[in-house]
Amino acid sequence: MKYYKKLNSEKQIPANKWILHENYCVQHVKKCETCGEIINKEEEEEHIQEYHSKRKCEICREDLTGENYFTHKQTCLIKPKCKFCHKDFAPKTIENHEKNCCLNLFYCNFCFSDHPVKDKRDHVYFCGAKTEKCARCDKYVMLRDMDMHVSLDCHPDEIPLAQQVDLNNIQVRSRRVTGKNNTGVIGILI
Repeated sequence: MKYYKKLNSEKQIPANKWILHENYCVQHVKKCETCGEIINKEEEEEHIQEYHSKRKCEICREDLTGENYFTHKQTCLIKPKCKFCHKDFAPKTIENHEKNCCLNLFYCNFCFSDHPVKDKRDHVYFCGAKTEKCARCDKYVMLRDMDMHVSLDCHPDEIPLAQQVDLNNIQVRSRRVTGKNNTGVIGILI
């Protein structure tokens, strides 16, 4: 038996049914202008809607064309875990979450170790309050003040008021405080 091979597919059509097949294809089938796939003319609108219109992924909310939607959805269903708190996140949001995760680590320059970001303020306050002997003047100085101490040639009393900060990193300002007898006493306003 003799066969004809269709140009746009791998199908082989028997020679005695070739004309019948061609007539059917002309009436019912067409090639999609966007992707080149052979589709039923009656289903063209559905094909365009499903494969070529924009869709929003329900998981990560990314806008995708229909043809990318199905492959994307398979990978998007795999939710990576945060390496710090071990919660599941969408692939598009995991990187941002890990940067801001409360269990992410920061490196302490005082004790040279890693600690959770959520404890940073308390840890730096506690660890920075430890004292160490200054190699230049043999005075004990808090670790958080050591750089300033050394930069002022070991004369911490000369730290300008404008450079002093309190524990909340708020600049210290002076103001005139008057006592019972209206004497002008300089106090510290925090």
